[in-house]
Amino acid sequence: MLTLLVAVLAALVGPTGTAYAVASQPAGTAKTTTTATRTAGASTTPTRGTSAATAAKPKLVTKPVAPTKAQLPVRPKADAKALHSAAVRSALAHSSVPSTCSGAVVADTMYPCTTPAGTETYTLTLPNATDLLVVRAASSSSSSLPITVTAPGGSTVSCQQPYWFQAPQCATTQAGTYTLQVQDGGNAFTLEYTALLSDTSCAVANPSFSSPTIQGSLAADATGNCYSLAITSGSVLHVALSSTPYQELSVVVYDATGAQICVDDQGKCTLTGTAPYRVLASDTNANADSYFLQLNSLSNPQGCLAATQQTYGSVPAGRPSAQRTSSPRTASPRRTGP
Repeated sequence: MLTLLVAVLAALVGPTGTAYAVASQPAGTAKTTTTATRTAGASTTPTRGTSAATAAKPKLVTKPVAPTKAQLPVRPKADAKALHSAAVRSALAHSSVPSTCSGAVVADTMYPCTTPAGTETYTLTLPNATDLLVVRAASSSSSSLPITVTAPGGSTVSCQQPYWFQAPQCATTQAGTYTLQVQDGGNAFTLEYTALLSDTSCAVANPSFSSPTIQGSLAADATGNCYSLAITSGSVLHVALSSTPYQELSVVVYDATGAQICVDDQGKCTLTGTAPYRVLASDTNANADSYFLQLNSLSNPQGCLAATQQTYGSVPAGRPSAQRTSSPRTASPRRTGP
């Protein structure tokens, strides 16, 4: 009887203890804890039903920016000077012109002087009163030896070197015979000059975009190669160039009076001054060089490819569409989870 009474009392009080406490938690408590744990790791694991591509941040799209116009070259380092010294020695050793340390010289011919006396004197003749002498005298120890130019009347002509990479330039105002002296310090050297405005060897550069790319080469210590441009004043010239082996090509544009219009130009050049124009291509360190050059008029473009006006986003007739197409696929069943 006593046993029966104890059993009835236990049923009335109800279950107690740790096991009952775990089992009797409100529905969803355990799932809430699990969800909180997943939320804490959401930065690395996408939520179910969201693809990784959707979760990734979109890439920023930037508009193209026009290239910056090339800057003037800096002075050469020791290795560039060593290359030039080697080029001069090679030019002296392999010259096809006999050693010339005095006497009459002609334009666009490189003269070696292998037995210098310290000061060498030459003569040259200019056919026109207005001209621009570009003179390069260089030894293995100096890329630009001092020079003095004397006019037919005995006056000294002013010679300037606008930038370190340019050969001295002497503006003349008389036709006739000029005297050119070179201070060589007793070192063997090479000499060349170009009468830029009267030079009949200047190649004609066609500014049409359909014209072939100009290809040329420069010997070590050369004053440069000359090109003539029949473009009106105020036009915009576009210059593109490339050279090997050191990308050292310099392009300078001059007007009909010999004034420099654009120096070491690559890109756009507005042709001020007096037409017609001349272009001098040379190596900044006076090294031997091979190059490609394009000189095109942007103000009066010729040789451009014809293109019909199109609607933005449309594909021209006869050209394959850039839009990607795909065949329809049967959608696979999607698991939605419990």
